[in-house]
Amino acid sequence: MKKVVCTVLTIISIILCTSAFVACEGNEPLEYVFLDSPENVTVEEFWILTWDEVENAEGYEISVENGENYETENTRLNMQFLEPGETYTVSVKAKGGNEKSGKYFLDSDTTEIICDMPEPFDEFTYTLINGGTSYEVSAGEKITSDTLILPTYHEDGLPITRIAEDAFGESGISAVRFPQKLESIGGRAFSKNDLQEAIFPLSLRSIEILAFSQCKNLKNIENLPNRIDQRSFIVTAIEELIIPERTEYIGDEAFATCDSLAKITIPAEPPDLGCDVFKDTPWYEAQPNGFIYFGKTLYRHKGDFVKDTQLDLSELPINKIADGAFLNCLGLSKVKIPAEIQLGKDVFHSCEDLIEVQFAKDVTYIPERTFFGCSNLLKVEFPEELTEIGADAFYGMGANRFIALGKGALKLVLPKTVTKIGRDSFCYAYISEIVLSENLTSLDASFTYCSFVKWIVIPDNIMSLDGTFYNCTGLRWAILPKNLKVLSASTFENTRLKKIYIKGTQEECVEWLNDNAETMQAFIEEQEITVYAYSEEPPTEEGDFWHYDTDGVTPIPWE
Repeated sequence: MKKVVCTVLTIISIILCTSAFVACEGNEPLEYVFLDSPENVTVEEFWILTWDEVENAEGYEISVENGENYETENTRLNMQFLEPGETYTVSVKAKGGNEKSGKYFLDSDTTEIICDMPEPFDEFTYTLINGGTSYEVSAGEKITSDTLILPTYHEDGLPITRIAEDAFGESGISAVRFPQKLESIGGRAFSKNDLQEAIFPLSLRSIEILAFSQCKNLKNIENLPNRIDQRSFIVTAIEELIIPERTEYIGDEAFATCDSLAKITIPAEPPDLGCDVFKDTPWYEAQPNGFIYFGKTLYRHKGDFVKDTQLDLSELPINKIADGAFLNCLGLSKVKIPAEIQLGKDVFHSCEDLIEVQFAKDVTYIPERTFFGCSNLLKVEFPEELTEIGADAFYGMGANRFIALGKGALKLVLPKTVTKIGRDSFCYAYISEIVLSENLTSLDASFTYCSFVKWIVIPDNIMSLDGTFYNCTGLRWAILPKNLKVLSASTFENTRLKKIYIKGTQEECVEWLNDNAETMQAFIEEQEITVYAYSEEPPTEEGDFWHYDTDGVTPIPWE
C-alpha cells in the first residue's frame, strides 16, 4: 500500500465528495470512490439473508433494528438468531478498505429490507428437564410440514435447551430452524431426513450419536459444537468441513462415508479425535500412505508398515495421538511410548505384528483398548509410575502365541503404583502368573478367560470382586483379604478353584463367610471348595487353617 500523508481537514473534504483526487507529497494522486450499495437483498427460504456481490467490497455490515451489528465476508447471513413471529428492519452495507489500483473504496450507502420471521408450529411435545429450568422438545402426534421451526422459548418463558433422542428422525424434514438457546441434540434426533443445511446456534454444546446420520442431502453444516459424538454425520453429503476452535471432541466415524467430503479445516489445536472420524471420504482417500497429522496431533497412519518396523513415538512431531491411529496396522513389531504424548483409545488396536512395548517410566495411564487384539504381544515394560489401566487395554494379548506354543509363558508383574485396573483389561491374555500391586483399590472383571493362571493373591485394599476371574479354567487357589465386602459367585465361575485362603483368623473367616453367604455359600458347596483361616502357628482348635511357606508367598494348609 502507498503511504498517504494528509491533514484531517483534507480527509473530511474528500469523504464529502463522491470521488476525489488527493495529491500527497511524494506520491501519485489517490482516488477515493464510494462503493455501490448492495442490490437484490432478499431473505431466501429458511431465513438466509442474501444480496448481490458488490465489486471491490472487502466485506459487508448487516444491522438489525435492535441495534445488533454483524459482519461477513460472504454475500449471505444466517438470520435464524431472530425470533419467529417477529418483524425486523435489516440494513446491508458494503465495506470498503485498502487501496486497489490507485483507488481507495469507501463504504456504500445502506440497503434496507423488512424481514417477517415465520411463526413456529405447535406440533411439538415439551418435557421439563434440568430440574424444571428448561425444556426438551420432540415431535408431537405428527409433523405436517417439511420445514421445522423450533421456538427458542416455551409459552411459559422457559428456554428450549434440548432436542430429544429420536425426536424427528425419518420425518421428511428438509429444513430446520433450531432454538437459539439450544444446548444439546439427542441421538438420532434428525437421522434419515432430507435436510440440506444445518446451521447451529452458538449455544449448542453437544450433538449425540447418529443425530444426523444418513441425511443423504445434507451438504452444509455451520457452527459445530464442543462435542460431536460417534457417527453423528455418517453417510451425509457434506462437501466441506470447518471445525471451529471451540470443538473439543469428535467421536468415532462421526463423518465417515461422506462421499463428497473433500476439504477439511481443523484449528491449530485440534480436538480429541475418535477412531476413523473421516473414514471412506474423498479427503482421506486423497492422503498419501504414512502419517497423517492435524497440527501436533497424529490422526492416523494410513497403510501398513514395512515388516519388523520399530517405532519410537518421541521422534514424531506430535503431542497427541488420536483414537485408533494405528488401528489394524501390520508390520509394526516394537513401539516406544513417551510420557509427553497423550494417547487416545484404541491406538494400537489389532496390530497383530506387535511383539514388544516399552513405556517411559513416568507414563501414568494406559487408555481403553490401547492394545486390544494384539495377538502376538508378549513383552510389555510397564512404566514405574503407572496408576491406571483402562478397560480392555490388553484384551487378547499374546493369543496367537498360545496357539503356537500351547502353554502359558508371560508373568504379569504390575508396578506398585497401580491403583485401578479396568474391566476385561487382560481378558483372554496369554499370561500364566499375575502379581498385583499392593496399592490396588479397584479390580473389575479384569482377568476373565485367562486360562493359564493357576493362583492369585488379592491385595488388602480390594473391597469388591465381581466376575474378576470368570472362566479362568486353570485357577486352583486364591488368597483373599479378610476385609473383602463383596464377592460375587461369578468371580470364580468356570474355574478349578478348590482352595480359598482368607487372611484372617477363624472368627474373621466365619464373619467373612456370613457376609458373602448369599453370593458365595452355594458356590463353595457346589464346587467343594475349602475355605481356610490364617494361623501363623500350628492351630490348637478344630478347623481348616493355613500359613505361608518358607518363600513367604505360597500358602500351605496346616495338616
